[in-house]
Amino acid sequence: MNVAIVDNNLPLLRILEVLFRGEGHQAAVFHDAVQAIDFLRKRSLDVLIVDYVMPELNGTKLSERLKRNRLCPCQLIISSGHLYQTNRDELTRLGVRDVLAKSFDLDTVLLDVAGSE
Repeated sequence: MNVAIVDNNLPLLRILEVLFRGEGHQAAVFHDAVQAIDFLRKRSLDVLIVDYVMPELNGTKLSERLKRNRLCPCQLIISSGHLYQTNRDELTRLGVRDVLAKSFDLDTVLLDVAGSE
């Protein structure tokens, strides 16, 4: 499965990259949304995991842009350490399949991604 993760938390990005590759997935990581958009213009994915709170382009704005430009016909998952700030109805309208609390357990992330197959 082709997975990409967008998060401005570099240590978390590395952990998730190692986790997904260790499970046999292709994994691309990006520390900002603009990099991810450039990548998605050239490649397709099965799953995109996006941090909800990021500088420049947060998870909601990135989801809007992806939907508007039809850049990600993949499963979209939002991760957030600030779930109280998320508007789940809005995210669902934008095609987000799930919202994960950033205190997630790594097995939960793997199961959520596996559910996208």
